[in-house]
Amino acid sequence: MKLIFTLVALCCNILSTLAYKGECLDIINTPLYSFLFKDGDADDYWGNLCVHNLSVHSMWAAAKVYCSLDEIREGEEVIGDWCTEYGNVTLTPYDRVLPDLTNEYIASLRVVNYKDIDANKIWNNSVLISKSFFALSEKTTVSMPLTLFATTRIDLGAVDLEFRVEHASTSRVY
Repeated sequence: MKLIFTLVALCCNILSTLAYKGECLDIINTPLYSFLFKDGDADDYWGNLCVHNLSVHSMWAAAKVYCSLDEIREGEEVIGDWCTEYGNVTLTPYDRVLPDLTNEYIASLRVVNYKDIDANKIWNNSVLISKSFFALSEKTTVSMPLTLFATTRIDLGAVDLEFRVEHASTSRVY
């Protein structure tokens, strides 16, 4: 029985490190959606996420700081598909915004944290989520929805384990 629990713990550690396609941008957009920018509309989720200049610059600036280029490309593909399918809009591509994302520009952005969320505030400039805000979002976006189910059945002395990882955007059985 101790071996079973050791295997379950090992699988939990391995499975909790799995990334899903688009994860880094999802981590960024989760807190960014809490900010309303002057060129956005509180009721236009997809416009804010995909098109509006200040929020898109905020997303791509954070992506340049916190994501690898591969993660940016994967996220661009996933979020671009979502923008088209669910919002009927086209995501402003990373490459279109990249020339604006100089080190000086990123350094000039106001760094925001969880405490800066204010439903009544309209932001006049793009922002950069802080490293700690990114980490908090990562924990809630990735770790919380990632659930491991283990079932055991003892049948003639054999132990069968079934592991199912469920996530908001994926479901994998191991």
